[in-house]
Amino acid sequence: MISQNSLSFNQKLFTFNTMMLISIFFMCIISQFTYSVSQNKKEKSTLEDIEKNAKNQNRNIKENQNINIKENQNTNIKENQNINIKENQNINIKENQNINIKELNENWFENYLDFYNKTLDEITTFSKKNAKFVVFRAVDGLGNRLMGLVASFLFSILTDRIFIIDWPYQDGHITQVYDLMKQPLFNWDFDSVANFYDEKEIYQTAAYFDFADHEDMSLFLCEDFQTKLDKYQFIFMRTNNYFSPAMMNNKFFIKKLESKFTQKQIHSMFSTLGNKIIIPIDSIQAKVDDFVEKNHFHSPGKYPIGIHLRNLYIHSSLNNSWIWSCANSILENKIQENPEMQNLEPIWFISTDNIKDKKEAKANYPDRFLSRDIILDRNSIEGNQESFVDMLLLSHCNDILTLYARSSFTYVSHGLADINPYVKKCNHLPSSEPCFHGFRQLSKTQCFESTIINNLRTECS
Repeated sequence: MISQNSLSFNQKLFTFNTMMLISIFFMCIISQFTYSVSQNKKEKSTLEDIEKNAKNQNRNIKENQNINIKENQNTNIKENQNINIKENQNINIKENQNINIKELNENWFENYLDFYNKTLDEITTFSKKNAKFVVFRAVDGLGNRLMGLVASFLFSILTDRIFIIDWPYQDGHITQVYDLMKQPLFNWDFDSVANFYDEKEIYQTAAYFDFADHEDMSLFLCEDFQTKLDKYQFIFMRTNNYFSPAMMNNKFFIKKLESKFTQKQIHSMFSTLGNKIIIPIDSIQAKVDDFVEKNHFHSPGKYPIGIHLRNLYIHSSLNNSWIWSCANSILENKIQENPEMQNLEPIWFISTDNIKDKKEAKANYPDRFLSRDIILDRNSIEGNQESFVDMLLLSHCNDILTLYARSSFTYVSHGLADINPYVKKCNHLPSSEPCFHGFRQLSKTQCFESTIINNLRTECS
C-alpha cells in the first residue's frame, strides 16, 4: 500500500515534469518564433538589400545610360558638327572655287591683258622667240571686216597668242582701222610688233590661212589646231567670216573655252569679245550719243526698233510691205506677253542705202519714222564712218529687223547688242550670234554631227 507521502511526492514530480515539458515547449515555440522573426528580418533585410541593389543597379544603369546617351549625344553632336563642318567646308570650298572660276571667267579681258603685257615684256627684255602671234588681215566690207576681227581675236585667245591686225588698203576699201576705231587696251598694230623682228624672221616662221574664199577649215573645226600650229610663231588669217560658232564646237577646245568664259559669255561670244575691241573713235561715238539722246532712245516711254534695209545689190526688187507689218507686230506681241508695255511708244530707226525706202517709210509711218539724213557709201572714208554710226545706232535699239538674213552689216549690230534679230517673214532667230556662212563646209568634215550643222544653219535662216 502506497503511503500518502509517497503519492504526494509522485504528484509533485509529475507536476514538475509537466511544467518542465511545458517550459520546454514554450521555449521551443519562443525559439521558433525568434528564429522566424530573425529569418523574417534577415529575409526583409535581404529583400531590402536586393531592392537596394536593384535600385543601385537601376541607378547605375540609368546613370550609365545617361552617361552613354550624353556621351553618344556629345559624340554624335561632335561627329555631326565635324560632318557639318566638313560638309560646310566642302560646300564653301566648292562655292569659293565656283566663285573664283566665275570671277576668273568674268575677268577674261583683264586676264588677256596680263598675258599680253607679260609676253610683250619678254619680247623687249628677254627673248622674242617664245612669243607667238595671230595676225588678222581684214578683207571686204566693214561688216565682214568686223566679223573677221572678232573671230580671229577668239582664235588668238584659244591658242594663247598675241592678237595684232593688218588692215590693208585693198578691194577698193581705202578706210583704215584708225579712221573708225581706237586701239583697245592693248597695242594691236602689226607694224609696232614687226619692228622687233627681221622680215625673214616673220615670214619664214609663219602659217597662212585665207578664209575669205571658204578655204578648207577642217584643221580649225576638227583638230587640235593649237598643237598642230605650235611651231609657227606668226599665223596670218585673212578672213571676212565669223567662224567662231564652228570653232567653239571643236571638241579639243570646248573645255578651254569653258575655262576662260562663262556660259553666258559663250552663248553671246560676239557681244563678249566685240564690245572690248570694237571701240569707235571719239568723233563717231559723239554722233551716236547725240542721236540717241536727241531722239530719246533710252527714255522710259520709248521702244526703239532698228530696221536695216540694204538694197545695194542684194534685194533691190523685193517688196518691203512685210517689213512694216513685222515692225508693227513686234511691240504688239510683246504687249500681249507683258501688258505693262502697252504705254510704250514705238519708234523705228531706219538705216538704208536707198532713198526710196526712206521716203516710203516716212510717208506711211511719219509718227514712227526716224533716220539720219545721210547716204551710206562704202567707197569713201566718210561713207564708211557714217555706216559705222548707223551700225552702232542699230545696236542701241531694243529689237532689230532686217530684210536680208545674211547681211554682215546687221550681224555686227545685233551681235554687239546681244539681240536675237527678226529676219525675212518676221522669223525671230534663236541667237544673237552672226551667221557662220561656212556651215556648208561642215558637211564635208568628219567631226561635226548633223545636229550641230543644223543648229548653225538655223542661225542663218
